[in-house]
Amino acid sequence: MNQYMIVLHGKPSDWKKHSDQEQTNLINRYMAWVEKLKTEGRLKKGSELHPTHRDLKTINNRIVVDGPFPETKEVLTGFFIITAESLEEAVEISKGCPALSHGDWVQVYDMPYRE
Repeated sequence: MNQYMIVLHGKPSDWKKHSDQEQTNLINRYMAWVEKLKTEGRLKKGSELHPTHRDLKTINNRIVVDGPFPETKEVLTGFFIITAESLEEAVEISKGCPALSHGDWVQVYDMPYRE
């Protein structure tokens, strides 16, 4: 089996637009999806990511740290590392990610590193 990373992108401000009940329902959908991946033996790792971060840049041969940038419109909100037979299968699995149900978007990356 090959490994793939599903990267979730979203707008933190959009999450706040949902009522408490809607947020609870979405969290439950995420938990059910993750449990399905675990049951199938596909989930290697995963986590939500907080919107605060630091950017490191090289300027005049010096590393400069910028951030946090809470005003950023879109941020990485989480990731999952899964196993699948092919990129196409990983994409199909990703279509079930609850992020796609509330305006977030995902990217699927092939991870050539193998343990």
